[in-house]
Amino acid sequence: MARPTAHRNLNSIRNPDRYDPWTWYNGSRTSRNRRTAQSLTLQGVRFKHPSGKKAEITFAGGKRSVYAWSSGSTCTPGVPDTLPAEAVRVRLNPTHGDRHFHVNGERINSARTLYLLSDGTCWAVK
Repeated sequence: MARPTAHRNLNSIRNPDRYDPWTWYNGSRTSRNRRTAQSLTLQGVRFKHPSGKKAEITFAGGKRSVYAWSSGSTCTPGVPDTLPAEAVRVRLNPTHGDRHFHVNGERINSARTLYLLSDGTCWAVK
């Protein structure tokens, strides 16, 4: 069975009242498994960094698309009221030149836990 995956819902950036900030798939990436949520917690995380034609179009100033996501051994809606003190901010904004998920410029490939918050930010416990 495929691992659950999650990515930022790009529609929510321009229309947050209509769309949840996160899209996730419970298993394979098919419409039957597609879910949305205000916040998510993933365990046993791996990052799929930007790659392919869609990513290159964005790097060149074109339209954004989904070509990067996180996967986990588990994915559940919601996050704790208070994040652990060791949680660090994970960023990826290809329109600002980011070519991989990173923490303060240092590439991150995996994390023990990932918190995807309703404000669109992402926090990891390595």
